Amino acid sequence: MYTIHHCKAFILKSADSGEANKMIWLFTKEFGLVVAKVQGVKKDGAKLRAHLIDYTLIDVDLVKGRDVWRLVNAKVNTNPFSGDYDKKRARSYIRALGLVSRFCIEEGEEPGLFEHLEKTLETLKSPLEDGQLFDAIVLWKILILLGYLELEEDMKGLFSQNLLEITVSTKGVLQKIIKDVTDAINRTHL
Repeated sequence: MYTIHHCKAFILKSADSGEANKMIWLFTKEFGLVVAKVQGVKKDGAKLRAHLIDYTLIDVDLVKGRDVWRLVNAKVNTNPFSGDYDKKRARSYIRALGLVSRFCIEEGEEPGLFEHLEKTLETLKSPLEDGQLFDAIVLWKILILLGYLELEEDMKGLFSQNLLEITVSTKGVLQKIIKDVTDAINRTHL
């Protein structure tokens, strides 16, 4: 008998697998990056079809088989693109999920990173003045949480600051963050 794991998950991306199946890349707090197979989701009348939208936060039931995870049930928790949302913040949110799918290794508990993604998701309804700053800080925090960058002593205040309250008084800090993010991404060759 297999255990059913109930958890929240971000859908990072999906791909067709065969005639009626899909592979779904999920990011969970408990298991980190999980690639799960969904049986029959592309068939007409499939109950899960409407709940498996890329970039949404879902409540999911997962079963770990011998070789593969299987997604057996899902329900949309938060669809960030329903209703009004700030397009600049949405672009940063999608970039953040893309970065997680590229840099996160499979099946490792990542509670800090999951919470950061939830906080990023919560900001989508608020208008944004400086999109470049928000984008850079969201990606910078992900790289620090995954261990690709080290948090410098003088940047700890900025790291712990609420995403809705972030303002940087000097261009130098923004340029440093952008350089650190770019360098970390280039070093990994991913």
